Amino acid sequence: MNHRRHAILAGAVALLLIVTGVFAYEIAHSHTTLRRGVASSFADRATLTATLTRSLFATITSSGRAQAEAQYGGPRIDSAALTAAARHSDGERMAVLSASGQVLGASSGDPTASLPREPSVRAVLAGAPFHLSGFEPGHVLEYAIALPTRYGRRVIVTTFSPALIGGFVSGYLSSAPRVRGGHAYLLDATGLVIASGDRSATPGTRPRLGRPGTYLVSAPIADTDWHVVLVAPAARLLASVNGEREWIPWAVFAAFALAALVGLALLRSSLRAAARVAHANAGLAAANEQLARANRDLAQHADQLARTNAELEQFASIASHDLQEPLRKVRAFADQLSRNEADRLSAQGQDYLGRMGGAAERMQTLINDLLRFARLSTHGSAFADVDLDEVAHEAAAELELLVERTGGQVRIGPLPTIAADASQMRQLLVNLIGNGLKFHREDVPPVVHVSAELAADRVCVHVADNGIGFEPRFAERIFRVFERLHGRSEYPGTGIGLAICRKIVERHGGELTAHSTPGEGSTFTVTLRVGAGRRPLAAAPQRELAHV
Repeated sequence: MNHRRHAILAGAVALLLIVTGVFAYEIAHSHTTLRRGVASSFADRATLTATLTRSLFATITSSGRAQAEAQYGGPRIDSAALTAAARHSDGERMAVLSASGQVLGASSGDPTASLPREPSVRAVLAGAPFHLSGFEPGHVLEYAIALPTRYGRRVIVTTFSPALIGGFVSGYLSSAPRVRGGHAYLLDATGLVIASGDRSATPGTRPRLGRPGTYLVSAPIADTDWHVVLVAPAARLLASVNGEREWIPWAVFAAFALAALVGLALLRSSLRAAARVAHANAGLAAANEQLARANRDLAQHADQLARTNAELEQFASIASHDLQEPLRKVRAFADQLSRNEADRLSAQGQDYLGRMGGAAERMQTLINDLLRFARLSTHGSAFADVDLDEVAHEAAAELELLVERTGGQVRIGPLPTIAADASQMRQLLVNLIGNGLKFHREDVPPVVHVSAELAADRVCVHVADNGIGFEPRFAERIFRVFERLHGRSEYPGTGIGLAICRKIVERHGGELTAHSTPGEGSTFTVTLRVGAGRRPLAAAPQRELAHV
């Protein structure tokens, strides 16, 4: 009997060691996977920045080919014109070569014997659409593009100072790392800085990379000798998978180990009574299963959060770059057609053109609203003392044209000072006051009242109007994204304004509610914390009701 008891106890100890070992491995593996995901996302940002840089020069090359063909696609190349063009564009030199590498023309004072052997020229002669070199003698960069002409393929070579692109490129490089303390560099093949988001790294210098405690990724740029390098403090880059998120699973593991030890003690005692052995084993198995399930759920939620954050950042990037540019072109070409070709279009054609321009404008407004909605939580300013009375008057002034068009009034009572994000508070009041002015009854001038009342440590800001109102059953639906109670032909808008308002209020730890009676108007109530040491409502300047 004792031998059997010891055998069971030994088996239980072995099982405990195996389970705890597997559990520890799973925690370590899960953490490693999360770290790899963060590192992969950081590398993807470098690749995306490199792709964007290459696309910019590809666009410049494509857009400039027509003009270049008109200037340098003839049978004879005017060297004086090349000299003037180089000076006009602040370039160092310009030259035109044939498909065989023969110099057809060059700006004055330019040595041409070495041109066909230069890397950028060789790359374009070999078939590349364009090529950008690293630093050449004289601290300049070389830009070669292919130019198809009626006399055969030609190559235009231009040298320029990095200062010509430094300001623009440094602008988007500064936002590429998205990690506080991180920097992005555009380097040539030898590691010299062409442009950078780091103000201390000037063009032509060699940045200090690879310092202890930093994380570095690099991505080459096609058709160039350049590459993008992103550097960030490792502690901040991996903050989302370090700290509490790293130690909580281990704390759970320690609790599990402690519970298992207690279980072993109980098992040793229970072995003295055969009737209790089965019960103890069943309880231990159930605890192990529950703990393993909790560990799987934790890893799944962490992966889902990482994917959601990545998708949100990707959406913001697409909305701010890739989606808006085609819309701007559509609107620009529609305006050109309307101004220059209107007389040639039929009435139906002019109607289609107007609808196209209107649809593009609505789409651009929708993209901007969605971008503002997506960035409310990640691009807000730090909270500071905000005078709501002053912010409300600024919001009313911003809506002056809408007030004049509707013949309405905005009346603002005394409001307190609170701790908040001033720009988001202004956006909140602009949206709520604008709604009151927009949704007014026919032949009834809109009147919007903005007032406040204090209750303990909270302030309630009321924005009331005398507009069309809505059914009480829609009081929650109106705050959803894209929810509209009326058609676009009746009242313009994207259906995102009130969703933005609620998200702003929730970011400030408050609550936004709405009450309305159809045909009598609506009241939106914003409940916010005043904060310690803030100016109370009673001490606010007692301004008269403002009529804008």
